[in-house]
Amino acid sequence: MTPRLSQVLLALATERFSRFTTYLDEVSLICSDAELQLVDFLKGSLHQIDKREIKRAERILKPEPTEQEERYAARFLILATYHMDLLLSETEVFPRQRPLLEVYDFLEKAFPEVLSNGWQLIVVLWHIYNFAADPYLAERVKKALGWMPEQPAPVVLYLAEIERYTPTMWVLLAHEMGHALEEAKEIGQSVSVSQEPLIAARPYWVTELVADCIAVKVLGPAYFCAFASLALLDYNPAHYSDSHPALYKRLEMLKRELESTGVLEGRTKEVVDGYYQLVLERIGDKLPDADQKCNWDDFFRRIGKAVNMKIKKDRKFSKQDRKRSEFLADLLQKGTPISSFLDEKRCRSINEKAKQLIGDLKETSTVNRQNRLGKFKGRLKEIIDEFVEESTDPIWVLNAGCLDRWGKIKERDAGLESLSDWQKWLRKTDTILKKSIEAIAIHEKLRRNKDAPQRASNY
Repeated sequence: MTPRLSQVLLALATERFSRFTTYLDEVSLICSDAELQLVDFLKGSLHQIDKREIKRAERILKPEPTEQEERYAARFLILATYHMDLLLSETEVFPRQRPLLEVYDFLEKAFPEVLSNGWQLIVVLWHIYNFAADPYLAERVKKALGWMPEQPAPVVLYLAEIERYTPTMWVLLAHEMGHALEEAKEIGQSVSVSQEPLIAARPYWVTELVADCIAVKVLGPAYFCAFASLALLDYNPAHYSDSHPALYKRLEMLKRELESTGVLEGRTKEVVDGYYQLVLERIGDKLPDADQKCNWDDFFRRIGKAVNMKIKKDRKFSKQDRKRSEFLADLLQKGTPISSFLDEKRCRSINEKAKQLIGDLKETSTVNRQNRLGKFKGRLKEIIDEFVEESTDPIWVLNAGCLDRWGKIKERDAGLESLSDWQKWLRKTDTILKKSIEAIAIHEKLRRNKDAPQRASNY
């Protein structure tokens, strides 16, 4: 069952409030005395937003709100988010911190072009959610690095600083990686728009949708869910600009791409359908004129076809990836790190071999017993070596995180959990996801060292 729109908005708004508060606490440690005055002002403003809008919505929503009360609460929560975004823009004066190394681990794993093409990947923590906030930064980075035209250009990605510790929001960086791939492979140029005057007059729409399409094909539902979270909190997700199609229209394309790959099944389908239904509920019945002025179905098909030709099959999120993600989501609910897992079929096979070994040992006669025991020791070592956990993938980890987050939001009724309880759960889950991504690289290195031929010792 899909949760109420107001219920989800309350969870998302309080989540952003929590992230913002944590960020201000942290940045205050590296601020000047003058900047600390701004920190105090922002904390006071956040407190007012919480008191006037978030807490007000929370009171309206309990115990059983009417339809009109739901609408009022949703309006307060959207307003709260809008005001928080305005405050966030004022943090531009603060010192910028560095992204976690796990962000790079995730991007290099999801986009092998980073290493194979020698791209200089730079993640910049930014004061707002606009990933293209400073179009001149890339040029300044080139100059600072002494970049030459024959070298691979730096790929500069922007991440909202308040999401520094939020792995499920790192997936939005895949959109910027999509731009880098679109430019390198010239994907947008292969999409014909001559028959669509509205789109032909706005060429940036093509590259934005191509970047979205690449992101969702590589990362699967995780990208859709993070994007939908932003759309739900946006002041007007039905707004079209000259540079970007409406957020809800982009989500429509993302959902179509997931459907075309056959990954919308089981728990994953419930989550994606739930987010999409709530976004449609947010925009209501009044659709923009742009919806009627071009054949979006055909245009989306052409975008998908162009991307499919450039992204290899083994790079795309598959049905097997979905199953792994859902399995890891169950482990995540138990508070278990998900950097590795035991394959259930292999476990059953190992258990059968162990039972067979025990049975053979019982039947061993006294004749050649020592020789037989030596063979059994060899068989036992093979069984033990097989009983090794397999490494997971950051893409599975982040998809598991999105599934788990939706489940927690569904459980979280207004008034039944305090903000502090929600903050504790967010911090715990974010920590598990970060450490899982970090441990994947360690696990894989240990496995490679184990499988590598051992050199003879000189001692």
